[in-house]
Amino acid sequence: MASGVLVVEKKSYAIDLVWRVTEEEARGSARDLARQEAKEIGGDLYAVREGETLILAIGDTRKGHKAGMPVLAFIFLEQFVGSNLMAFRTDQGVYMLGTRDDMVISGIESLYTDEVEARSVFREFSQRSSWNRIVAPKDWNIPESEELDLADVLSDATIVPKLRTIARTKEYLLLAGALTAVVAAMGVWWWIEQERLEEFLREQNLRVFAEQAAREERMRNARRQTFPPPSWAGQMSFAGSVMMCLEGFRSIPLNVPGWDPSTMDCIGGHSVRVTYNRQSASVTMFDAALAGVTPRPRMTWQGNQVVLEWTLFDPSRAASSSVWPADAQTTRLSEARQQISRRIEDMGVFFYQTAEQRGNAVPILSPNGEPTNAVLEQGLTFTFSVSIQNLPMLIRLMDGHVATLKSMNLDSSGSSLRVEAMVHERLGVPGLSVPGVPRAAGQS
Repeated sequence: MASGVLVVEKKSYAIDLVWRVTEEEARGSARDLARQEAKEIGGDLYAVREGETLILAIGDTRKGHKAGMPVLAFIFLEQFVGSNLMAFRTDQGVYMLGTRDDMVISGIESLYTDEVEARSVFREFSQRSSWNRIVAPKDWNIPESEELDLADVLSDATIVPKLRTIARTKEYLLLAGALTAVVAAMGVWWWIEQERLEEFLREQNLRVFAEQAAREERMRNARRQTFPPPSWAGQMSFAGSVMMCLEGFRSIPLNVPGWDPSTMDCIGGHSVRVTYNRQSASVTMFDAALAGVTPRPRMTWQGNQVVLEWTLFDPSRAASSSVWPADAQTTRLSEARQQISRRIEDMGVFFYQTAEQRGNAVPILSPNGEPTNAVLEQGLTFTFSVSIQNLPMLIRLMDGHVATLKSMNLDSSGSSLRVEAMVHERLGVPGLSVPGVPRAAGQS
């Protein structure tokens, strides 16, 4: 809730005061009564409205109250009779108060900065007791309510009691003595209604505190959550994969009598696969060709075709320095597209393909701590063919970006490479800090 001052059309009014009522025969000096109340509850200002009963409002400069400031609730007591529950939307929030039998109901008169909370509390009040008149914003959809403009209500005000200093000396600071103000007995019905409202206020405060604590715990869990690792975590870099593939190509026993190699593929820098087509020899020729080759490849034979496959790299056993970490800083795909396209064309390659790939949605906690699904990564695939003579430029092609090699094919002549690579971008979640995503300016 806000301070004890509400500004309407550049004029300040005192709100959120402590209310006391005394019966006529128990009256003394209003200042004396205010001084006695202040000893018990604190405060250094007061305003008084006299009628059949004396209504005393206790203010406090620590809430922003000042001497000479008009008391807003007194305006409503002048203009509204009977039992009234009212809420007005202002620039500072929602101002709410209740009046009954020409008195302000303690505990209701406040300013709420959260309109959702104000509407919830107001709806509860409207259902808990009977009211002659209910005033609320129209879009709250409160049964039997009407909407009034606060400025219009205030424009009809005439003489409004204002706050005054309780004591001209520091006497009111003394805490000794018992509370001597006599509180009027306003009838059994009034006290029953007041007790019901006070009990509801206590329950409401407990509920609000519990909900706030639960909400804060959910938000803490959201900030502490561990995000799923990205797809490139633990994978070798593009440059490392290219060099690994080339080393694998060089170790292949290409000369197998009676068999011609047709395709040589490197899959993600992890393995090399060579396909041989039969010309005039049996499969047993591979036994001699592979003698002494370490590690020995896995061989698949079907009809006139033999496939040999070597494992070059096992990500699960690789040193952490040779693979991408999960929190590697990525770049935006728009920046990567522009820079990498320029480098490809610098190699004399002008025919290439690009394709964006969106990652799968994964379960996470939202900034409010609620379970949700979010896409945390996306990628851009480049597919092109390049001469083996441009190998040095190819190795540096993805420098400055988190990129991996999907596949590389060496043609049978050994003169060109067909490359499929992907540059990755880690996506953020507003309100959360995702590893690998730079924090926005001003984000703590």
